[in-house]
Amino acid sequence: MKTIKQIADELGLDKQKVYRYVRKNHISEAHQKGGVMYCDDVVETLIIQHFINNDVHQKPHHDVHQTTSSDAVIDAVITMLKTELDTKNKLIEEQQQTISKLTETLASAQRTTQAEQLLHADTKGISAFLDAETKLSRANFWGRLFGRKRKHKQKE
Repeated sequence: MKTIKQIADELGLDKQKVYRYVRKNHISEAHQKGGVMYCDDVVETLIIQHFINNDVHQKPHHDVHQTTSSDAVIDAVITMLKTELDTKNKLIEEQQQTISKLTETLASAQRTTQAEQLLHADTKGISAFLDAETKLSRANFWGRLFGRKRKHKQKE
């Protein structure tokens, strides 16, 4: 964060000129401490862009000092934007890694669920088979005991 004075010095302007621009356009500062107004990067960029654009339109002939300070401001803005872009690229990379890990975890959970469902289905099938065998063996036992034979129908 920078003060209004620091921004004005970078632009080669009077502090009051920058302060009046901020107040006139109802730009809210990041915070104020001890009567000093501090501006965040967004407000700083907005102020710099205004005075650079205003300077270009109102004064077509720059002297060497103004051109140098404008170039310094532009370089500062470019550096700030590159830093923000790098930070955001890192955040995107971290989010992509998190998404990959979550996708792998989800796929693993789905495979586990499918395996449990297959195991449960096999258990049900075995249980039904054993129930049928038990009923058949009981029927055969009673049939042999009383001399009856059961006829089994085969499916065609």
